Amino acid sequence: ATLKAYNPDTVVITHEEPLTSDNAFEIMKDYDIIVNGADNFAARYLVNDAAYLSN
Repeated sequence: ATLKAYNPDTVVITHEEPLTSDNAFEIMKDYDIIVNGADNFAARYLVNDAAYLSN
């Protein structure tokens, strides 16, 4: 099931550009919740580090 199936008021915003250390903070700065669907550990660690440091 998708998030919208659980809550139709959910807004899902996807980003197609590759996440890098140069753009991670800019992409993630406006969000309260980040769902990471990365397929590799480097990207997962990058998302974790950027989220942790921006909190």
